[in-house]
Amino acid sequence: MNGYTIELADPLPALILLPITIATLLYIVRSIRLKKNVLRQTLYYSEKSFSKLLIVFKLVVPFLLLIGISQPMLVVERNIVIDTIDEVKNYSGELPVNYIVLIDVSPSMYRGENIDQALDTLYSLLKFMNRSDYIVLSVFAGEVYELYRGPVSNVSNYIPMITTYKQNYTAIGTALSWALSYASISPLPTIVFVLSDGANNYGGDPLEAVETLNKSGVPVIFIKIGDDPRGYELYSELIRRGYTVVDPSGLSRDQLEGVAENLVYESKLLALKIKGKAYVKYRDYEPLSPYLILLPATLLYIVSRVEGLW
Repeated sequence: MNGYTIELADPLPALILLPITIATLLYIVRSIRLKKNVLRQTLYYSEKSFSKLLIVFKLVVPFLLLIGISQPMLVVERNIVIDTIDEVKNYSGELPVNYIVLIDVSPSMYRGENIDQALDTLYSLLKFMNRSDYIVLSVFAGEVYELYRGPVSNVSNYIPMITTYKQNYTAIGTALSWALSYASISPLPTIVFVLSDGANNYGGDPLEAVETLNKSGVPVIFIKIGDDPRGYELYSELIRRGYTVVDPSGLSRDQLEGVAENLVYESKLLALKIKGKAYVKYRDYEPLSPYLILLPATLLYIVSRVEGLW
């Protein structure tokens, strides 16, 4: 649905002349009243029933002229529906979302190149998140630790803190429940990224936590780190249920960035659609002809002269 308003492209002249206009109008109204009082003392004047309306016309005319010299613009506001990945890319800065990134820091994540793979994937994801987006960067093992919450543009300073955490156990369900508690109070559409080897051995059922997030309108994306066989059962079941699980193992840097780009934009579009925010407001400005203002001002002035008092 389109909305229509009128704005002034150059209101400065009107603002400058406004005090003078008001003072002049007050003088005119006072003069009219004085003339009427004088005429009432004669036989030549009787106040018409529409006299007050004529005074209103007199007052409106100068304000219409002020609007006319301020370059009035017709503003048409409409919503552009975002329905494709390309549209998300084009309007990403106007479509802020909230990303919750959960990185597993249990002992198994420090075997081989797992933690390096997780960090490389994180950097690739961040590359395609917009500066207008927000992020909650957290690490988890048996518990969840929030490292940063705020604009994506500032998160890189906190990434080195990730490797300072190393704890026993892996409680993916606990981490997801924590993410749900934050997502429930966020005013923005929220997406959760989980970077883990999937070797869950502590806390609640991660599948139930994923289901709860999904029912709450929060997409959950799993990044499978490494090849720990203990994560096979969890990730296989997630895939069977239709959730997104991505394995970046063996990908070149360019390939990893390509995967990360798709994940960021696809999940963003999904989260926006779920929350009914997959649109941007567009404003179109069209100059109004001065005649549209001057013509009614002239007509009102002519009508207001019926009594001949001004």
